[in-house]
Amino acid sequence: MRVTWTVAVLMAVGGMTLAQPPLRWKNADPVAMAKQDAESLEPDFAKFQRYIHVLDGTKESGQAVSLALNIISRASTISRPLPIIQGKTLLMRFDIRQYSPRDTQWVDTWEKLAFDPRFNVLVTPGTRKFASLTFPGKDFHESYEWKIETVKDIWPGGKDDDGVFFPKGTPYEWQRKTKIIKGGVIRIPNHPQIDQLIALTGSQAPIVTDRYFILRALGTVQDTGTAKEIYGGLYYEFTGIRSKSSKGTDEDALFESIGIGNIDAGITAKAIFDKLRSDQRAAMFRSAVTGNPRRIDFFRGLAGRLDTTSGLVVVTHDLKQQDVDIDVHPVANLLDFKDAAREIIFEKPNGLHGYALTDGKGKLQDAAPDDVVRDFSIPAPHSSRLQGATSCIACHEAEGSDGWRRFTNDVKTLTKRGLNIFGDQTGSDQADTVDRLRGLYDGDPERALQKGRDDYAAAVLRATGPWKGSVNNVDIVKQAATRITKIWRDYKYDLVTPAVALREMGMDANPETAAMTFARVIPASSPEDVRIASLRLGVPIPRADWDLVYSFALSRKR
Repeated sequence: MRVTWTVAVLMAVGGMTLAQPPLRWKNADPVAMAKQDAESLEPDFAKFQRYIHVLDGTKESGQAVSLALNIISRASTISRPLPIIQGKTLLMRFDIRQYSPRDTQWVDTWEKLAFDPRFNVLVTPGTRKFASLTFPGKDFHESYEWKIETVKDIWPGGKDDDGVFFPKGTPYEWQRKTKIIKGGVIRIPNHPQIDQLIALTGSQAPIVTDRYFILRALGTVQDTGTAKEIYGGLYYEFTGIRSKSSKGTDEDALFESIGIGNIDAGITAKAIFDKLRSDQRAAMFRSAVTGNPRRIDFFRGLAGRLDTTSGLVVVTHDLKQQDVDIDVHPVANLLDFKDAAREIIFEKPNGLHGYALTDGKGKLQDAAPDDVVRDFSIPAPHSSRLQGATSCIACHEAEGSDGWRRFTNDVKTLTKRGLNIFGDQTGSDQADTVDRLRGLYDGDPERALQKGRDDYAAAVLRATGPWKGSVNNVDIVKQAATRITKIWRDYKYDLVTPAVALREMGMDANPETAAMTFARVIPASSPEDVRIASLRLGVPIPRADWDLVYSFALSRKR
């Protein structure tokens, strides 16, 4: 669909969302609350609204949702969603126009969240037979559509289907019909009022849970098949980072989007800074993140607004574990060396950060190679794949760096101790090379990074508001990032116990007796799903296993 609106309307909407107090409804069912709220709005306004159910009902998790929305926002300013509260039930309602003011790609990407297991029966190819027995009368065949193409061809000679003769070589057209399988996962909304909410909002994903939203919106790992449809990361799609010109790399396209370079004209960031010489670098023998030699580039883009950022762009260049020769060493090759992977962090117009991972040639990556760097904040024994944006948030914010980690610069240390490292003969002109090297390595980017930390903390405060227990909000970035990381990690990696399963179905249970309670309220069936049976017998199961049988268990709840 195409969404249009005026600047005046957008400004009015933004003011209302930031200023109004939370709405409170009598009904504590999240879907019913969302429907009741949507019905209270003007129809033309309701179609732009989406709802996020904060499962633990806490203000802090609601603040994390607000931050996550603004991290993936394409708008130039911060907007907070509106809390809707009833008892322990908390919804965050937001207007899609505030986060995607100029295009529909963000809106289209949101629709991929329609696979939230909390609000749908998800029937995978492997469970179709079981689903047909659990939900008799439902159609669980593959979802498909017909693609019709007009094909230009040459007649071989003879009569056509109507008996009309045409000589050989006569040009003609015919229509080819192809069956296109739309997806292997069948989705059926599982709440009696959700169809009405879909009609009011015009969205197949009118309401999602906070953990499902954060998992997908701040992840980049796609995977394939069923995993991609249900859990595939959408961060690049929400932020538009995947777009690129055929004339340049993904990295060139990203830099152009933040005001550095012109791909069609063949002007890259490297060419710009070779001329301007306003960029700076640091190089080290051992990175505190990877344990290997690393180079860090610092420069400015045009994406950051004057009152919110300094336009900082920081690119780290990393090696593989086996890269030990001098030609791939950033300290031995100060102007140019062969890197294996890069992390790009840049300031956005709203004051928050954007994140991207590329290989050494500037091609976008969903995750960094394991032999380059890993996300050690992921609990063992799970895969420690480092991905944007969640791993970047965990590394640069949750651990206390306020968005920009501190660094060492071994090159500057060496020159201070008398090593004539600026005598490098890489360039054809020695004086020119020395000037370039001094400009790159003889400064102190830490001064700019400290201002960047202050700017980022101010942006997080605008996005979330003050945090409980924080003294003067000095640790606001750490608190906000820690909450986001916890929601993401808990959902992705924690085992689902009988007590957790009961709680997610709306029942409280003593953990010590939860298995017996689960067996009592979720009776056995024939055939029995081994995942449900495991919980009945007190054996915890992984999150993906529970998500795919949640609706089946709910349908059998007494």
